[in-house]
Amino acid sequence: MKKFIKILSISSLIAFVLFVIEFAFDYASNVDIDYNWESVNIFGLNVTYSKMLFVTYGYYVMYSIPLTIVNSSFFDYLNKRVVWNRYKSTDFQLVLSDL
Repeated sequence: MKKFIKILSISSLIAFVLFVIEFAFDYASNVDIDYNWESVNIFGLNVTYSKMLFVTYGYYVMYSIPLTIVNSSFFDYLNKRVVWNRYKSTDFQLVLSDL
């Protein structure tokens, strides 16, 4: 369970960073993008949000969680299961780690 929480936190961080990078590129590209900002009153606080940005962030989360799980499993397998003493050449280790 502890490993799964770590994977979720790493994948959500990756999704957030990618989302911020895309938002920065959209903002810097000087293209008029209508985000359809909406306002809602929650407990007396006026909150402004965009459904399009939530959907975009959701796409990043949907792709970052499976990719983080697959990558962490693969590198965990390489670090713990593969016997590196059997392979004398470090070139083989580089090729496997680049996969």
